[in-house]
Amino acid sequence: MLYRDFALVLGKILFNTHCSKFNELIYLNMINPKYKRIEELGWNPVLLRRAKVLVVGAGALGNEALKNLALLGVGHIWVADMDIIEDHNLTRSVLFRAEDIGKPKAEAAAHRIKEINPDVKVYPITKTVQETMGLGFFFQVQVVFGCVDNVQTRLDLNRYCLQAGTLFIDAGIRKLDGDVKIFGKPYAVCFDCMVTNTMRLEAWQRHSCLKLRSHTNPDSVSTAPTIASIMAGLQVQLGVKYLHKQPIVIGKRFAVLGYIDQMHVTKMHRNHACPTHAQYEPIPKNQLIPLNLSSTDNTLADLLTEVKNIMGKNAVIQLDYDLVTHYTCLQHNYQTQLYRRRGTIFADEVQCPLCKQEQQPNAHLLMQEHFINQISGNEQPQLLQKKLNQIGLPYYHIVTGFTCTDKQFQYNYFLINNDKKIFTSY
Repeated sequence: MLYRDFALVLGKILFNTHCSKFNELIYLNMINPKYKRIEELGWNPVLLRRAKVLVVGAGALGNEALKNLALLGVGHIWVADMDIIEDHNLTRSVLFRAEDIGKPKAEAAAHRIKEINPDVKVYPITKTVQETMGLGFFFQVQVVFGCVDNVQTRLDLNRYCLQAGTLFIDAGIRKLDGDVKIFGKPYAVCFDCMVTNTMRLEAWQRHSCLKLRSHTNPDSVSTAPTIASIMAGLQVQLGVKYLHKQPIVIGKRFAVLGYIDQMHVTKMHRNHACPTHAQYEPIPKNQLIPLNLSSTDNTLADLLTEVKNIMGKNAVIQLDYDLVTHYTCLQHNYQTQLYRRRGTIFADEVQCPLCKQEQQPNAHLLMQEHFINQISGNEQPQLLQKKLNQIGLPYYHIVTGFTCTDKQFQYNYFLINNDKKIFTSY
């Protein structure tokens, strides 16, 4: 018994100090036998322990994906979800308990994952991916699991994964039906290729015609915990196979029709009018130019100076989102300055007080939106002196510098490099 205790302590020391792959195997397979059955599948516990994955959405699907990743010993898991737990979540989410009602889903799920497997490091993100996780982060993870219920987030994840060359496994469920779509290099087909015009309209379902957010969400469609288990299980199994460089069917869609007990596997086809393929392309990692800047410490003017020092005085920064600068009421000459990312502004923040006094219905609809997506240095000083995280730039993001010299366009990709510590300091 004493020998076993000594061996266990020694194994943990070797496991935690990353001495070598051999030492990790000693702990994982000889001293700590809990991963034995995983290894018998042909999967490598050390490889899984070193893996880095992102799960977006901690609802019914996300719960099942996180549970499976934890059981398999996937070592680094980021989970992003901005919602809080409600009572109806308890019948569909294996990681939540009654005492969790009112808590952020991501934090409650992270806590439960640590109970399932203390070997796993899990990092909860309680804001939207668009606000917190920049494109640079997607170069650091190997697999992104989409477990969300809205099209806009899928479109954004799809674009980030395409640019970073990261595997994107998206799942969706509705009542007893579900599907899983696999997108990866060379991204001959992407999620946006599948999006119809109707879906594009629904992508802004939480926003009004001014693309303003509402404090109330539309009613969601009921789903069964059984279909969540099936689809998330398939997601994780495909992801783990990919981590082991085993062949997976990229560009295919698995559809489960629960009401008629059928499953179909179909090939997805590229849409040559796809907006994502038209606007974005993969960014080679060796073309990234790291800047010693951080989103919390440096201003937009600092970033522009760095870009101009490298690319010349005529260079501009191209944002990959619309930065709302202000709203104006033409009727009363009233203006509200915001400097916020489009899609993060609530309708009640931009109502003209004079319109409200006059009891104008839907007063925010009378406001005219003003936005920019290029920064040249000619903007208002109060904008240029804003910190990068104050203008909607997500952490560890990549911005594009653009200039024209000798009648030729030149683009460079700049990484806000000092933000990396935000995702490695948990």
